[in-house]
Amino acid sequence: MISYKETKELSNNDLKKLYLSVQWFAYTDDMSTLKQAISNSLAVVSAWDNEIFIF
Repeated sequence: MISYKETKELSNNDLKKLYLSVQWFAYTDDMSTLKQAISNSLAVVSAWDNEIFIF
């Protein structure tokens, strides 16, 4: 079952897979900056299939 979460807590691995899947390579060069950008976002909504992140 697909569920949606409003959380900024995404693993580095999940974020990297997401950004690489849309070929945003420049953002994955510095994961700490990317994580900080996500943390500073007003809202982050992600889709999950049980406990697996869907990107």
